[in-house]
Amino acid sequence: MIFQRSQRQIKSSIYWISPVLAAFGLLGMSLPSTAITATYDNDYRACAGRLKSVGVSVETSASSCADALRPQDLAGCVVKIKKQTQLATNEILSSCTQARRPSDLSSCVAGISYYTKELANPAVLGYCRRSLLPVQFAQCVVGI
Repeated sequence: MIFQRSQRQIKSSIYWISPVLAAFGLLGMSLPSTAITATYDNDYRACAGRLKSVGVSVETSASSCADALRPQDLAGCVVKIKKQTQLATNEILSSCTQARRPSDLSSCVAGISYYTKELANPAVLGYCRRSLLPVQFAQCVVGI
């Protein structure tokens, strides 16, 4: 008799608790996706704004940021190289778009340009872009 009473209590508790848990579960699953979407929107907007600030046209900056997997890295690459060299912005954007690691590319170009005192050498951009390990490549070039 006691066993039957406890089974009824368990069943009634399950019927009462399961809809509440389902509602909280659905609510929990829906919240993170909106937060992630908002972050991505800001990344693309910030990328386009940073590219426009260094002289890239609105259309080009929009399409480049839309194509990028990591738009903040792309914008950071272009801005860093543009500030530390006198290379053409279109060449910089093209190289940063093709790079696997845009931040490493920008470190490579900026580092070599700083130590060689050449502000407008497009060959440096090409060498760093083709290197699999651009930071180590720059350290090697500067060390020699």
